[in-house]
Amino acid sequence: MSTHTSRTLIGALVVGLTLSACGSPESPSDAQDEPVEAALPDEPVTLDILDVGGILNFTRPLFEECQQRNSDVIEKLNFTEGVSTEAVSQIRAQQAADQVKVDLVLSGSDAIGAGVVQDVWLPLLPQFEEQLSQPASYSQEAKDALEIADGQAAVLATELTGPLLLFNPEEVTDPPTTAAELLEWAEANPDRFTYARPESSGPGRDFLMGLPYILGDSDPTDPENGWDKTWEYLAELDQYAAPYPSDTGRSVEGVGQGAYDMVALTAGWDILSRTDGVVPLTFEIGTLDDFTWIAAGHYAAVPVGAEDQNVGAALALVNCVLEDDVQLSMYETYGAAVPGPAIEGITVSDAPPDVQEEIAKFSRPVYEELFESVPTAPELDAPTLAYAFERWQREIGS
Repeated sequence: MSTHTSRTLIGALVVGLTLSACGSPESPSDAQDEPVEAALPDEPVTLDILDVGGILNFTRPLFEECQQRNSDVIEKLNFTEGVSTEAVSQIRAQQAADQVKVDLVLSGSDAIGAGVVQDVWLPLLPQFEEQLSQPASYSQEAKDALEIADGQAAVLATELTGPLLLFNPEEVTDPPTTAAELLEWAEANPDRFTYARPESSGPGRDFLMGLPYILGDSDPTDPENGWDKTWEYLAELDQYAAPYPSDTGRSVEGVGQGAYDMVALTAGWDILSRTDGVVPLTFEIGTLDDFTWIAAGHYAAVPVGAEDQNVGAALALVNCVLEDDVQLSMYETYGAAVPGPAIEGITVSDAPPDVQEEIAKFSRPVYEELFESVPTAPELDAPTLAYAFERWQREIGS
């Protein structure tokens, strides 16, 4: 569906795709029309942060540092983790009961996009640009990610993601370099290749969004009218792929433990998996001819209905995480080059030498070359991605 498709029509798809019934037909959109005071609280407050995108893996120390810097307004941070496909229904249920218990949601474009379509998030920018001053210094990738989120979420980090193939070279001795070769390999090795479900996995999502570029589809930004080759290819690949894991972690653990020989992955997950020892350092990555990097954002959103005083504190927290020195510390706390800062001009070369040396142990030299030589494209916007998820579930993943 094109980017001009009405939100109302796509909203119905997203409800059936990612949301369970909340028991109430009320929408938070009415509450968005009410003015929100984002002044700082008179006394320090506790903020409840829900992570459904694994973002705390590389930002938790940053949030904790910023809580200390803002201890006069933020007494404590409570962190919880959830499932991206359940996040919006959880928030909507709280909104319907007028008891929003989450102050900040961290996610990739999946839950953020579903919330955008459902009017679940406060419109942050430009409405609160005074409180959120740091986004004025966003990199181009972060600006693109902000636009995809319709300004309803701040971008904390960005990365060039994929799609890539991670494989065990002992089992995949002649790795595919084209989409046709991947299909042939999967046919010859049934149930040994897979990718995680796109609606709940960044790498799965990037595989879905990246194939139209690889296959030369007529419009890679239009999954309804421009992905004829992609839908045909995915349907054929489905005959030979192993059952789709429900999240990225399961796909990575599966290939590391020998349940699969090859999976679709992203650069960030590849490096993290090597760093954590989930997959052996001997495992290799591959790309398919004509691939384009999908540039992804990692977001923070404030639900409609959050306490006004907590909104002010949450914005102060997010703005602090976007300060230059805090963004730079992401490299040290995460020990990896991607994801990286959302602020323009901050790169791994600015990190201390010992941090750069540690990162080099688990990164791959080929990434620098690929980052420089391969074209990039932003993720699909929220309504369009919602259509792609719904169609994938209906035609491929059901």
